[in-house]
Amino acid sequence: MAAGLRYHSCHSVEAAAPRTGREVVVAGGRHQNNDNASIMVLVFNMDLRAWRNGSIGYTCSFFFTCFHKKCLSKAPLPNPIELASVVPFENTFLLVGGQISSGNRLNTVYKFT
Repeated sequence: MAAGLRYHSCHSVEAAAPRTGREVVVAGGRHQNNDNASIMVLVFNMDLRAWRNGSIGYTCSFFFTCFHKKCLSKAPLPNPIELASVVPFENTFLLVGGQISSGNRLNTVYKFT
């Protein structure tokens, strides 16, 4: 990671094939010198000691089945997010809530895939 972040969410997961070992996922937050929330998802592989870009698989709020093009894609976060809660879920985790900016709270659930 080239720059520091604040208000981000992070969790460790077991790396998916073809990678091995543990990975730390960092999602959203704000860059140190910026007041805007980020859509960025970064993954640090602890075995390789290397960062890569990651993605969050997402559906519409609260797991409703949705067929919007953006909801079926794997991409960085669908909108800027900060201060989301992390909930361990099966072999991965969920990002719950958070906010886009001060006062603009989110009612979304995103699953790291």
